[in-house]
Amino acid sequence: MFQLGGSGSGDWHFYEYGATGWKYVGMLFSRLGSYAGKGRRCAYPNPFRYDRNGRLHVTWSWREDGTGLNGNHDLGYAYATAHTALTNAANSHSGGTIVRTGTLRAHADGMLGAGDVIVVDTATLQLSHGTSHDYLADDAILVADATASEDLAFTGTGTVGALSLNGGASFVAPGSWGALGSDAVNASARFAGTGLLRVLGGE
Repeated sequence: MFQLGGSGSGDWHFYEYGATGWKYVGMLFSRLGSYAGKGRRCAYPNPFRYDRNGRLHVTWSWREDGTGLNGNHDLGYAYATAHTALTNAANSHSGGTIVRTGTLRAHADGMLGAGDVIVVDTATLQLSHGTSHDYLADDAILVADATASEDLAFTGTGTVGALSLNGGASFVAPGSWGALGSDAVNASARFAGTGLLRVLGGE
């Protein structure tokens, strides 16, 4: 893993080593997003650690662009097993979330913070276990690549500000969206599960 950028404004990229050598996995932390009036930042991760069950853990803090050490804020935590990450607590970050590989299981209201969410390539975003099903902010934009998957594994309705199912090239019409066979007005094979997404508008 290495940082591309500088203090307070950098992206972290992740590689893994296998039988055929090094393979690029994707960007782990992005500099983009909005927080306290700043538009760029950098994550500062602590060493990755495996537990006795083979689960990989990492914690990190954020530093805003141009602030130095005084701009450090918040503590993030994530773990992964076979490229699956599970988070089950609300999150106050506003810098957005990018799911680049595997599955991100958001199992709490507010888990995805106040920013937009992007699901790329063949990654999967699973929403489940919330009470009010506010996994994303009501004004957040959810952008999924054409090959990404959205698993609405809950019963009820969540809300997003806008939804794209083709990587942001266009945005769907407002209304309720869900899997084929669900109660959604707009049903799509791109979704799984029984939950619904109420889309407030287009971009």
